[in-house]
Amino acid sequence: MTKPPKPKAKKKPRTQIRTEVIMTRLTKPEMLKVDEICKLEKSNRADLVRFALKFFMESYSLGNVDARESQLDRRLQQVDKHLSSLLVKAIKVSGQNLYWSMLPFTKGPPQRGLNEEGLQILRDSALNFALAQLSAKQKLEEVSD
Repeated sequence: MTKPPKPKAKKKPRTQIRTEVIMTRLTKPEMLKVDEICKLEKSNRADLVRFALKFFMESYSLGNVDARESQLDRRLQQVDKHLSSLLVKAIKVSGQNLYWSMLPFTKGPPQRGLNEEGLQILRDSALNFALAQLSAKQKLEEVSD
């Protein structure tokens, strides 16, 4: 008795992906580097070159982004420089205000408190100094820009 033949399962037709071949030449040291990387990555040359080419194409298309990032980096450095100069300016003004407020004590402790007129003179002189420092710095920044 013979067995009837088994029905064959229909195979899906394989779709073939057509790829283009790019021919290039590499120097011997470049080929040695490629082989070394292939050993480390445990892949073949074709996969490594394909990966490198994809990486290059992606980074090439992002070239404009890098230019914008470097422009943003320059602007951030300028902001940092301006903020540090503002901090130095604030320290100078605070030190000068401290100097003006301690001026009555240069000849020892006061025998009596300052009257309102004396305090107003100290406030005005400290304010004038601070305004002079700020306006001088602004003029300097306008010239440098």
